[in-house]
Amino acid sequence: MIEQSGGLAGVIIQAESFPGWESFAGMLSHFRFIRDHHRLVRKVAFVSDAVVLTIFPPVAAHFISAEIKRFHFEDYDAAISWIEAEEVNNV
Repeated sequence: MIEQSGGLAGVIIQAESFPGWESFAGMLSHFRFIRDHHRLVRKVAFVSDAVVLTIFPPVAAHFISAEIKRFHFEDYDAAISWIEAEEVNNV
């Protein structure tokens, strides 16, 4: 999808809990994927009530260019609306 369109308006990650990674290699692979693609995604929505995800947006903001926002697990529709919303300052 990214190759065809040149980028994505956003990505939604929905999980009732955050189980972590199965291994250190899995975590590194995930971080490499983010490093290689983060400039091609405008927004990332975390849809979860997992407490650990409360710290992700402010920490990740230092490393990726996408706008990041956390939503409660039952607010999936709000996350979709946020991803689809046009930025007011984007002229």
